[in-house]
Amino acid sequence: MDASILSGALSKVALPALLLGALLIASHLFAPPPSWQAISHALPVALMGAGALLAIRFRRTRVVWAMGVMAAALWILRRAAGDPALDVLRQGASIWLPFALSLLALTRERGALTAEGLARSGALLAPLALLAWIARPGFSHQAAFLTTPFLPSPLSGFGALGHAATLAWIVAALAVASALIRRQGPLTGGFLGALVAAGVATSASSMSLSNLWMSGAALVLVVALVQESYRMAFLDELTRLPGRRALNEAMMRLGRRYTLAMLDVDHFKQFNDKYGHDVGDRVLELVALQLSRVSGGGRAFRYGGEEFTILFEGKEVEEVKEHLEAVRVAVEGASLFIPTRPRAGQKPTGRGRKVSVTISIGAAARNDKRRSPDEVLTAADKALYQAKRKGRNQTFCSK
Repeated sequence: MDASILSGALSKVALPALLLGALLIASHLFAPPPSWQAISHALPVALMGAGALLAIRFRRTRVVWAMGVMAAALWILRRAAGDPALDVLRQGASIWLPFALSLLALTRERGALTAEGLARSGALLAPLALLAWIARPGFSHQAAFLTTPFLPSPLSGFGALGHAATLAWIVAALAVASALIRRQGPLTGGFLGALVAAGVATSASSMSLSNLWMSGAALVLVVALVQESYRMAFLDELTRLPGRRALNEAMMRLGRRYTLAMLDVDHFKQFNDKYGHDVGDRVLELVALQLSRVSGGGRAFRYGGEEFTILFEGKEVEEVKEHLEAVRVAVEGASLFIPTRPRAGQKPTGRGRKVSVTISIGAAARNDKRRSPDEVLTAADKALYQAKRKGRNQTFCSK
């Protein structure tokens, strides 16, 4: 497995893991005061309600559904608490909850009234309707499979969970973890954390602990939602570099000594016309990867289109030129393999060609003539065009 993929996945679960770790320590080291009973009863509901409202504001229907699903599961757990006759209801909810959360984690964001949204709603509600039917008085024998042991001893159920529920939680967690490693963002990490916390809640030995861990599940999802919203607002979706808004925020906090560099992919329009926008996007990703490795304390941003910006705080132009040159050389030396598209009815041959691009760079530092970041950025942009006029694939620094 690529180390960068694994580290990216770990970074998306770092905060949820930290929150759940703190919750685990708190639940073992601190005895809740008597007043906690009333607070614990209301806290998960309050967090789920707040999370649902926040998700509606950010138009994240999956999180709205997740909060509703967890609230319904919590209501079932409370109703079944201490009543052996309702254990079937508890076990059924403990199977439905991981199924629902994993389904929400693995599907894309879709409007509630779209075809996909309606299909997902049906998939979420159908098991709940089935559970309500089999849990009727006198029908518990029809759901005996929910409490029948069948797993080997190492997996013989956790806490109050039966074997079927234990298997459901394991499969759901593995499926979401796999998706997180492949491609997903902070919200998928939040769903994984919520799965773990909700799993502990359903297996807890007391309703007080169930309330505590359901509160943790809701909190993890709320935090992940905020992380996801930040990522969408400040990170460029294609290149994963901070975007224009993040650059504007950074420029507002600059001191009196800094250098800004503007970079542009040479002849990018002709490249797009020749190879297509899909290959063009891959080239931008390749360039962004090299820029993200800039040395000298520089921070790379995607300015827009094929233009990028690098910010060096506390540096003069003379101090950053060698670092900009290193980036230019790295981009020039990088390449992509484009396979030849087979004709209709033919098998792929594995043939193709390598393509590469170059960049031009213009840099300018703050001085007495240009005092604001916008003025420095304009000067860097003019220096960029000087680099292009001199033949491209070079760095020009404004005095």
